[in-house]
Parts: sequence; structure tokens; C-alpha cells
Amino acid sequence: MPSGVSSPSPPNPVHPLPDLPQRATCIANQLILHASVVEIDTLRYTPSGVPALSASLQHASEVTEAGQTRQVKATLKSVSFGAIAERLVCQDIGTVWRFLGFLATPIGSKQVIFHIQDFSPISPISPISPI
Repeated sequence: MPSGVSSPSPPNPVHPLPDLPQRATCIANQLILHASVVEIDTLRYTPSGVPALSASLQHASEVTEAGQTRQVKATLKSVSFGAIAERLVCQDIGTVWRFLGFLATPIGSKQVIFHIQDFSPISPISPISPI
């Protein structure tokens, strides 16, 4: 190799991640959560007139972690805007939904907020038919 030119560093065998541009514009931040509505605030409007709604969601499930069964419970603060907020404000406390959205921390806060982008009823699991 010519002097002054360094060879590319070998890939990290422990964590092989693709090279990301200095300013990545699309990194995955998507959450799908089955949860019940435990609190719904009053529908409000942003200064530009967009409906906004804060709510609390509660999730409970059983997962396997490191070979052990674990009971998982979590309560999340959430926010929704526009037509989603108008739909969510009409739902009953205690109803269970499949929520889709992303996580963000508001400026000046340390708490993560779930931004709901859509929600739908949870469909029953269909039996798997033999091939």
C-alpha cells in the first residue's frame, strides 16, 4: 500500500453493522403494542388546530427471556394527533387494542412517550391449518 494511505479497518465480527451515513435519515423506531386504554385525557387542539390527545396504555404479557418465562407489565404515556386522536377519545376505558407508533422523548423531559399512529381491534388468532 502507498505510504500515507491506510487500509480499511476489518469488520467487527462481534457486531457486524452496516456503515451508516453521518446523518442517517431512516432508522427503525416502530412499536406494535397490544394494550388496554387505562386513561384518556380531554381532547385538545394544537395552536394550528390539530386535535391532540394524551392517554395512558397498559400492557401485560408473558415472554421468554434467557430461557425463563417472565410476566411483563408496562404502563405507557401516549399521544395521538388528528383523526387518530378523534377516534381514540371515543374508546372505552379498559378496551384492548393493537397500537402502532413510535417512541420519542419530548424536549426537556426524561420520559419516553408512545406516539400512536394507528390502532385497530386485536383479531383472534386463527387455528393453523395443516399443509
